[in-house]
Amino acid sequence: MLSIARHMTADDIVEEIRMERMVHQGSFLMVEGKTDVDRLAEFVDDEVCSIVNCWGRRKVLTALKKNDWPEAPRYYCAGRCGF
Repeated sequence: MLSIARHMTADDIVEEIRMERMVHQGSFLMVEGKTDVDRLAEFVDDEVCSIVNCWGRRKVLTALKKNDWPEAPRYYCAGRCGF
């Protein structure tokens, strides 16, 4: 999966969310990577919130900037500082 992640862009993530919006009526939680998905999955009800792996902090921020979704408040982002 890491080989795919290298080639994914913020535009790909935006399109992924647009497609998922067709069937998912809840909110979206955009996170940096697989570790974040694994850690947060037990705290998120997948019926009301879908976790989206953005494969990096820059891609999360870029995807949010490209946000042209009319329901912007339904999108959340979780980032962490790695020191």
